[in-house]
Amino acid sequence: VGSQDGGPGWVEGRGKWLHVRNGGIRCLKAWPSTFFVLRVPFRKNGSGTHLNQFTLSMHVKLLDARSRNLLSSAGWDKWSQAKETDEEAQLRVDGDGHAGALKEFGDADSPALADRTWHVVTVTVDSSANMVRVYLDGEQAVEITNPKISKDAQFALKGRVALLYSKERRDDAEVEYDAVYLRALSIHNRVLSQEAISGEAAVFKRMLLEDAVAAAPRHFRAPLAERHLDAPAEDLAEMRERLDELRAAADRAAVELWAALLVRDANAITDIVSMSAGGGGAGDHLPLQLSHWRHERVATEEMGSTPPGEALLHAAAFAGSEVAVELLLDAAEREARLCERERDTQSAGAVQRAETRGSAATAHSRPTTPGGGKLGGGGGRGAGLSRPTTPGGGKLGAGASRPTTPGGGMFSAHRGTEPKAAAMLSSGRLLLLDQGTDDPTGVRHKLVNRRGVRTKCTPLHAAAAAGHTKIVSMLIDAGAEVEACSASMRTPLHMACSKGWADAALELVTAGADPHRTAHGLEAPLALLRKWATSDGGRGDAMVRAIATTWEQQSGGAGGGTAADADADADADADADADAGQPQSPDGKRAAAAGAADAAATQRRRMRDRERRLDVLDSDRIDLDALYTDEDDQVRPRAANDDDSSDGSSRSSDDEDYTDEDDE
Repeated sequence: VGSQDGGPGWVEGRGKWLHVRNGGIRCLKAWPSTFFVLRVPFRKNGSGTHLNQFTLSMHVKLLDARSRNLLSSAGWDKWSQAKETDEEAQLRVDGDGHAGALKEFGDADSPALADRTWHVVTVTVDSSANMVRVYLDGEQAVEITNPKISKDAQFALKGRVALLYSKERRDDAEVEYDAVYLRALSIHNRVLSQEAISGEAAVFKRMLLEDAVAAAPRHFRAPLAERHLDAPAEDLAEMRERLDELRAAADRAAVELWAALLVRDANAITDIVSMSAGGGGAGDHLPLQLSHWRHERVATEEMGSTPPGEALLHAAAFAGSEVAVELLLDAAEREARLCERERDTQSAGAVQRAETRGSAATAHSRPTTPGGGKLGGGGGRGAGLSRPTTPGGGKLGAGASRPTTPGGGMFSAHRGTEPKAAAMLSSGRLLLLDQGTDDPTGVRHKLVNRRGVRTKCTPLHAAAAAGHTKIVSMLIDAGAEVEACSASMRTPLHMACSKGWADAALELVTAGADPHRTAHGLEAPLALLRKWATSDGGRGDAMVRAIATTWEQQSGGAGGGTAADADADADADADADADAGQPQSPDGKRAAAAGAADAAATQRRRMRDRERRLDVLDSDRIDLDALYTDEDDQVRPRAANDDDSSDGSSRSSDDEDYTDEDDE
């Protein structure tokens, strides 16, 4: 996405085009004046030396569905010279959105292409019968009988065919609105029946809606898939309505839980958690959505009286609610398992599926999906989304070929043979492969270590600042980073010691937190805790000694040594060797210096890797407001210094949001 890498091998782009996600849906985007040349794998049929009978279908979205060429058999380069009597395009759209040829188009009652809408346009050509039929979304729009169809073989295919070609060149800057999106293309070396054409259009539509489900973040994908199984959505607009309903329900539950946590209302917290944990239906996935939710209208502070972060796990840890923390940690673990199943399914390929007309299982069946076969679902109920069956044994009619999407790396072009069981798999592969770079360990770490947008505090900071030792222990067991730094370079141990929470501090030190760690303008945590020890009587001094002793044991008796101390020890060892008559040679010193530099570089890489693990989830980078709309997302690789933008909000400027501007 955002490049031309992995383009279809049988299709050549002429002009400016890219792989994009349009409203989250993978497709090819062609700018004005761009056209595609398809290399036809069929040599000839009927009489003559050309392909005189064929069916071609394309799944396209036109921002302006008026007066444009769709298909040309010649004339776009010197190897495809057109005759003087040939039409510029053998299939075009008139000013009212009706597709046709030879200046014959559908009437007012026939289906027409609409702007900014996905359509399946199919044309069948039978030169021997002088007949062309045009279909829109599986419904016949016009039938044309004209002797010009067979004259000079202008409607026959001669090895190649061009899509969207026009002699008129357009200025990209002036007509950006005129872009075309292409999802899939199929070509057949025969004239398909109305039944087969309707079935193929249904498959294209089904693939579009399944890819729409796959484009949603993991925590919304499961309920969308379940509802789509029960009542398939008619189009992307209905899918958008369902997503908005899910978001609204999650927002209501999250706001109620946030309010209850702020006032420490244990009964209300328990009621909301109970409802979220076992609501049934879409409610089964509510904890996943709550674990990703952020409060957008709260002002956070590191050392204030409110949670130091916007996530519900910040609020639950700060309030000391074990039931709420357990709910959110279980959701993190559950999503990690879903991610692991996605990864295992990708590596395993496809699950065995018995064919309807045979007892043997095929090795090319649809991949399994998380949740017992559902699209990213959880809970293991139900079967996976099946492809739509069509009259005639569930296949696309005799001689039909499989449509594949641009994201799959090729367009389909098959000879007139019955499709294999693998014919309907491209969308399922996209479902599993379009999940970014998240891995199970990373998912768990990122949800447990969610950062405050402004404070950069983790939930462990929140629990330590409030002195909730039990919550601190739960978070550490779930994988919280004990040395995570806030925006002011405070660790959770700094937060606990500055408030005098000795028990929480001991728990953190036991887990590996450094009580002697300092930063610019900050005292060491142990020094902060000593200030509270004098007011706590003998127990305070005892806790300080216990923490110091624990750290000495953790660090192998270093007793609070720093990196400088370690360097001094190394220098002392070198001096001792020199005193013993074993001076270092110049080569040895250079080797030692090179080794130290390598060790420092390795340490820096480890620190960067750790920060990346704590960064935002790839699924949280998905702009929910842009899903199933006309917005393009042309993803670019993240720079190494982008780790601090954990909310993903810096990817585009405000002036470009919700416009036709592309982010490459």
